[in-house]
Amino acid sequence: MCEPAGALELGDATLDDAPRIFALTLAAYEEYRHTLVPPSGVFGEDLAAVRRDLELGGGVIARLAGAPVACARYEIDPAGEFLYFGRLAVLPAYRRRGIAAQIVRWLEARALALGLPEVRLGARLSLPGNIHLYANLGYSIYDHEERAGFGPVAAEMRRRLRPEAARPAGGLLALFGGGAGGGKSTIAAGWCVTRPRAVHLQLDSMWESIIHGRADPLVPGDLAGDQYALSARACVGAARPFLAGGYDVAIDDVFEPGAFTMHWQPLLDGLSWRLLIVHPELQDVLQRGAAREKRVPAAIVRAQHAASERWPEPRRLDTTGFDISESVRLAARAIAAG
Repeated sequence: MCEPAGALELGDATLDDAPRIFALTLAAYEEYRHTLVPPSGVFGEDLAAVRRDLELGGGVIARLAGAPVACARYEIDPAGEFLYFGRLAVLPAYRRRGIAAQIVRWLEARALALGLPEVRLGARLSLPGNIHLYANLGYSIYDHEERAGFGPVAAEMRRRLRPEAARPAGGLLALFGGGAGGGKSTIAAGWCVTRPRAVHLQLDSMWESIIHGRADPLVPGDLAGDQYALSARACVGAARPFLAGGYDVAIDDVFEPGAFTMHWQPLLDGLSWRLLIVHPELQDVLQRGAAREKRVPAAIVRAQHAASERWPEPRRLDTTGFDISESVRLAARAIAAG
């Protein structure tokens, strides 16, 4: 049975809808509370988390006769490459009416309106019916999410809405981001070892090449901002000859979304690049930071970790519980998948 398009009203979810979305999502997921392994994050979020999702991204709510029956939330990739949606929830009494499919098409229309050429999602492997639904809507699996101790738990799926541009000639530029203490430099170096020929550049090292008059990168200010921008330009400038020569290049930095779109993305024209945010759980990061020779104040670590969460889920790699070799393997696979 398919719900007539005219009978279902789809619209943007506002902050006022947050309590409805919170309650509706819990009600729709309730049957999976004790069956999904590992458990869904739905059962650990609160109303504040729903509000934050709507503020940072957006949502859609579906109504029949004015009553909310389904919803979903989405994130917009700051790099402008895709829209990612999740928490698609349809109340049990209203399933098998085509409501989920209409929500997906609404999200695709939203992506196109925002100039985004692709839509992505994650679907649990233990719910093959959902994977089948998305496959029927034109989505294909491009990677799998793995959790330490559980192995692969979800299929990462995507649908291209506009033709993909031809990949530029030369090597691949892999950008490894994430907060201090998260392991991005170690993983970037490990990724380089997996490549036939590769170079590892670090923004911190480039900045430290300023021998006199160097600003403290941990203290915001005009001089620090100018030197950050110059260091970013120097990194990409140093990478270009190697890329042109067929070498792959890794660059690591925090890559906060605002800094990336302002200072880095304009430098990447004509390059084949991938961005991956190394994002273990905060407690792990703080513990690692306490053992590092290079100490960063905990307040800054927390701020950088929070900034990394503004990247949509497909950009983030949770390395919690994985050792270095496993983390490098997962990172290499994510970079290859795009």
